[in-house]
Amino acid sequence: MPKLNPAETAEAESTLNVVRAQLRGNTAYVEKRTNDIRPALAPLTAITVE
Repeated sequence: MPKLNPAETAEAESTLNVVRAQLRGNTAYVEKRTNDIRPALAPLTAITVE
């Protein structure tokens, strides 16, 4: 990362790794939830698209 010293860069990378891991967890949750409710939402597609 520009303009950070090595210690700051290491800290930023460490923090970003935590954020990335949490985002992966959130993405997995949303994907699972979407797949779980997809059958219930399928009949509504025709109604909302018309």
